[in-house]
Amino acid sequence: MSNVAVPTHMRALTTTPPALARVAEVPVPRPTDGEVLVRVILSAVCPHDRPVMSGSYHDAGLITLPTVGLGWDVLGEVVSANGSRQFLVGDRVAGTVSSYDLPSRAIAEYVSLPADSLAHVPESVADEDAVVSLISGITAIQALEIFGDTRGRLLITAAAGNVGSFAIPVALGLGFAVTGQGRDTDREFIEGLGATFTASVHGEYDAVFDAAALGAELLGVLADGGTYVGVHPGGEPVAQRGIRVSAVDAKPSGSDIAEILDLIAVGRAQPRIIERVSMEESAQLLNGPAPRGARGRVIVTI
Repeated sequence: MSNVAVPTHMRALTTTPPALARVAEVPVPRPTDGEVLVRVILSAVCPHDRPVMSGSYHDAGLITLPTVGLGWDVLGEVVSANGSRQFLVGDRVAGTVSSYDLPSRAIAEYVSLPADSLAHVPESVADEDAVVSLISGITAIQALEIFGDTRGRLLITAAAGNVGSFAIPVALGLGFAVTGQGRDTDREFIEGLGATFTASVHGEYDAVFDAAALGAELLGVLADGGTYVGVHPGGEPVAQRGIRVSAVDAKPSGSDIAEILDLIAVGRAQPRIIERVSMEESAQLLNGPAPRGARGRVIVTI
């Protein structure tokens, strides 16, 4: 199938930090070599959107443009494959944006992504389930890779949250004996994923994936020589007793997306959706207070 006609401009959610999010008309991105242009069907509100809006990422040197797009995850249809042999026009794909420093990002009518940041979506996986799983699933997979050959007793904090809930099936598949920490109301969900439930952070473990960012207090439950992996690079606790301390800095990965989508397809991962909103409503949501302890993601219909 040949490339389809694409307009020159589109609607996208943008911000000029530090400022509120707004829907603006911007140029449709032009794919470079190795990129695929996708017509976006669904996106999702990302936890990273508010720090972008506040100017934190400008301060950290991650963004140089005065006005940038928002959103990270995309579910859509290929409209220009740009010579790619892996993706064809019309393919249903899911992917993640690779940079914060872009005039438009995932909450937009079109997005151009490197082919290796995309994956085909299995027919059995619903659009909504795919789009709420991407950056959370990638983070979980890449965090667990840091443990290397470590196995044994693994504690996952915030195990019912967006990242922790994907970490459970991935960790079980790697051979860990998984305990998931959460609220008492999370017990059924966590146990349904195959983990042992705990409402506390007591006991002794060989490894901890700290999706809740509890920090130093978790070193007390790690065995000597154990491994701690957090979610905030640079904010890890100080190592002690031979404990290896690290943090995940998740990067877009089509192969990791494919792995997560396969787990959803066979019922081992359970995506959760808070609500479905329009692009304009997503701006209103991001301009309001940040939710606490979210169980799932907000989908944006483009």
